[in-house]
Amino acid sequence: MSKSQIIVDTSVIIKWLSLDNESYIDRANVILEDVQNQKIEVAVDTFSLASKLGITYYDASFLSLDKLYKATLVTENIKHQGKTKDIKVVALKDY
Repeated sequence: MSKSQIIVDTSVIIKWLSLDNESYIDRANVILEDVQNQKIEVAVDTFSLASKLGITYYDASFLSLDKLYKATLVTENIKHQGKTKDIKVVALKDY
């Protein structure tokens, strides 16, 4: 069986972390279960970067894209985005 690839944004991920005042938690949990059961792949590199660097999934998503495309990430959020030497990150002021 081949795996499907999906991308989820913060609006879905927050439902895995916060149960208060959130709708469709059950649907978000289905996605999480599908990942855990290896039915689908959710941006694994992004999640790994977020965990490893202690940054948000949102911030890690830009680093993940930068790594995938072997590009340079330009950011004003160097405090979070600049936590790794493996990915080229440039502060906006230095661009």
